[in-house]
Amino acid sequence: MLDEDAIADIEGDAALLLRLANVDDDQPPSVVTLCRRLTGHAPFLSRLGPEAQLARVGDDFRVCVRAGLLPTRSRWLVGHELAEFHYRRTGYRGEDIEARCDALGAALVAPRRLVRCAIREHAHRVHDLAEALEITQSCALLRVGEVDRRPVLLLRPPTPIARGAAFPWPAAGQRQERRDFHPVRLVDELRWGLMAA
Repeated sequence: MLDEDAIADIEGDAALLLRLANVDDDQPPSVVTLCRRLTGHAPFLSRLGPEAQLARVGDDFRVCVRAGLLPTRSRWLVGHELAEFHYRRTGYRGEDIEARCDALGAALVAPRRLVRCAIREHAHRVHDLAEALEITQSCALLRVGEVDRRPVLLLRPPTPIARGAAFPWPAAGQRQERRDFHPVRLVDELRWGLMAA
């Protein structure tokens, strides 16, 4: 689980990568442009294999995304693979590498400044934020926690992902009558999240 210090480091990495790629952070970035400027190649589509991967082709690394995915999920997956590319170059090998790649991928496709502007316009309405930012609703929920510190919890196996300020979420499977959080139905990926009231 990533704490707020790790999220702050990841936000810094995202700002650096966006700056290196010469990509503005005031509109949803083109993942094709971002990928081309960071790796030297546009992402390519495949009909086989995992949803996404960072493939070595000769001396280069290429981002490969499976065709047929939701465009918003594909955007985040390209961001995730670019995060793997970044951490491979910097030599980071911590146990939390996949969680960091997930968070950095989200911060690349939904930069902090852009998320703040979208929150000013749409508040914390996750579905509206997802549409405005061109990301999945799961990603929008987590970005609310990362950028505005509102406690959120994405319910996904094998373990939920918590973001935002510390919050006493109920244990898995526990039914509690509490009014300090509410469920959020994430219809694009058929998931649920929780948001502190």
